[in-house]
Amino acid sequence: MLHIKPMCLQVSLVRPGGVATKLIRLSRGNLLTPLPSHYAESAVATLGVDAVTTGYWSHIPIVVMLKIWVRVSYCWGFLELSRKHLQKHWLKKL
Repeated sequence: MLHIKPMCLQVSLVRPGGVATKLIRLSRGNLLTPLPSHYAESAVATLGVDAVTTGYWSHIPIVVMLKIWVRVSYCWGFLELSRKHLQKHWLKKL
């Protein structure tokens, strides 16, 4: 939790997932996209508990999977660049 002592403020970061609205063309909520009222109730309940929250329980696995995907993609890209560099280096020696 980020505390701003002179002003007595607590700051929480909310990283929301999908919410069933007209914007995403869902009129009924489901497991991954709750209704706005359900999301708001859940998000407000998580404020002050964690410094970073998704606001809704079913958004947590989505965020975790995205983090894993980003790290795997980064590592894969690094390994691919290393392989190309080593291949180029060894081809010059032959």
